[in-house]
Amino acid sequence: MSNSATSPADTEAESVPSQWPAMRTDVPKTVTTLTGLPAVFGLLPLWFLPRIMGVRLAAAGWGAAILAHLVALALGLGFVAWAQIQSSRLTYGTPGFISIKVGMPEARETLSEYLRAPFAALVAAAHDSSPLIIGWVSRIPTIIGALEIGIPVVALLLMPFAAAGEPLGRLFARCWRLVFWSSTLIIPLGVGWLLFPAILQLLGVPAPEVPAVTFGIPPASSDESDGVAVLLFVIWAFWWLVVLVRSGLQYAGPADGPAWQPRTPRCRKCGYIILALSVAGNCPECGYPLARSVAAFQRSSRFTRWRAFVLSLRAAFSRLQRSFAGSSPR
Repeated sequence: MSNSATSPADTEAESVPSQWPAMRTDVPKTVTTLTGLPAVFGLLPLWFLPRIMGVRLAAAGWGAAILAHLVALALGLGFVAWAQIQSSRLTYGTPGFISIKVGMPEARETLSEYLRAPFAALVAAAHDSSPLIIGWVSRIPTIIGALEIGIPVVALLLMPFAAAGEPLGRLFARCWRLVFWSSTLIIPLGVGWLLFPAILQLLGVPAPEVPAVTFGIPPASSDESDGVAVLLFVIWAFWWLVVLVRSGLQYAGPADGPAWQPRTPRCRKCGYIILALSVAGNCPECGYPLARSVAAFQRSSRFTRWRAFVLSLRAAFSRLQRSFAGSSPR
């Protein structure tokens, strides 16, 4: 067979194509999403199956995400404040965690009082004049403010790990909602805080000494109990990070965004449009070899989350440039 004839592939390789193919040609998988108030019941599955539940909860809308976040914040911090109040009334390490140290008969609380206790403790923590609120717990309103400010920052950091190639604004909104949902892990953190004395007892670790009447005096701590507390917090922080990242790995939105759009061939160095130019030549603007730009495209054509994020970032920046230049969007 003669090799003198030029194949179509060789002909196409002589010049830069008019468009780079899209990075993604697939259609995102359709999933059953949870919407409205029922989405809040997806919290427990999210904590243990974040990759399956994250995509469903991210599509539940802002209302459900904000509601879940606020309820979790109230419950989690309420448990922390309740634990602090309990430390001033109860003896650590006793079975049942019910021995009261103030010299009065044991109080019997009703079920409704137990259910209201975290919220009542949170209200008490909001008024740092309460003698039962000790140390940093009295600064819970400040802590809540810092958490709320940090949420969009965490959403920005999540974007490169969750990018699917959708527009940058849509990606940021999805990550913000996922941070709201992942913040519900403050509930098991608060429960663990409340049960920390029982955990120490189970592990056989000496518990901190609690004065008979504390009223503003922080309880003493031991090195062993501090070590257990740090270890448990590190485990919880790792759990939260895994839930947050894995919940963003699936995307069920429309196949609409920079990763699904053909790209205009440009010089890798200066951005000059190089379509229909000879691959063997150089960029007319900066002299950069066009073969290197083509090779760079071939390397970047495979989908990765970081490349999808960069593509979305560049598309948003290009729209911003056109807006400042006074050109109408396509």
